[in-house]
Formats: sequence, structure tokens, C-alpha cells
Amino acid sequence: MSIWSKISGLFKSSPVKEQETEEPTDLQLIQEMLRNLQKRERRQAQNLERRLQELESKLDRIQDRMNASLPMEAVTSVTDSLATYYLRNYESDQALNHVWARYTALLKEMDIEPILDLKQKFDDTRHHACDTRHDPEHPENTVLELVRPGLVVAGRVTRPAVVVINRPPSHQDNTPDHHFQGPTYIETDVFR
Repeated sequence: MSIWSKISGLFKSSPVKEQETEEPTDLQLIQEMLRNLQKRERRQAQNLERRLQELESKLDRIQDRMNASLPMEAVTSVTDSLATYYLRNYESDQALNHVWARYTALLKEMDIEPILDLKQKFDDTRHHACDTRHDPEHPENTVLELVRPGLVVAGRVTRPAVVVINRPPSHQDNTPDHHFQGPTYIETDVFR
């Protein structure tokens, strides 16, 4: 086959190609647009997911740094002192109320919450009972006194509040609740 025949063959088949390359129909255009939109949305969703994971890891690193650099002993000590003073004097000292409100707001920013549950039901996940006494004005198992405030850090109780709770009346209120009888010795042949 000569070159001229090949060239003439190209011109003869070109009208067929022109018919194939005619403008696409409206349906084809819409389908192509939908495919392009789906591709774009998939890429955007993947980008958003990647960004979300990056932000979560950054926030975790920031939280870890804050927790590592946060001197919890200092926070605990200041909270103990200030909370004890606040509970004794909050009714009469407006400046103290203002300081306490600002301090608790600062603690809240650090995701720390003091446990100061007076006159509330005893909750063994938030409280540690160190003593009991009877007060007829309050229901049983109510926190009567806060000995030491507790702390909730990042939604988890890190130190329960030490409290005195209300108990039901006993027949002999003057006697202690528990009678100590001394140590019990068991005789064995091991030490002979």
C-alpha cells in the first residue's frame, strides 16, 4: 500500500470520526458533571479527614504538654487552701467570691474542676468518707462537711474529696461506731 492510499484513507474515514466527535448530548454532559463533582467531593472529604486527624493529633500533643508541664502539686495545694478558706468565709466576703469565681474559671480552662459537694448525696466515685455523724436536719448519706476538696482533671476524678457524711441515728450516740479490741494472735508451732 502506498503512502498516497494511506493518506486518502485517512480523509475518507475522517467524516466518520467527525460524526463520533460531535457534541455530546445533554445527558452525557450532566453525567460527566456528576462524575467530576463526585471526584471533587471525595477529594475534599479525604482532605477534611486528613486535616481532622492532624488537628486531633496536635490537640493531643498540646494536652499532653499541658498535663506534663502542669505542676499538679501546686494546683492541688492552692485549691485545697483556697477552697477551705472559701467554704468558711464565702457568705461574708464579696472579694473572696470574686477571686473564687476567677480561680474556678481558670481551672475550667485547664479542664480541672474542684469537688466541693456540700449537702449533696454521697457518691463513692467522687467522695471518700473519713467520718460519720448524725444530723437530723439532713437525709442519710448526705455530705455534711468537706475535710479536703477533690479534683476532677479532664473528666476523671484524680483525687476524691474527703468528707464527713450523715449516718442514721444510733441507739448510743456517745459510743464510737467501731470498737477496737486489739490485735488477735494465733498460736502456731512455726515460731517454736
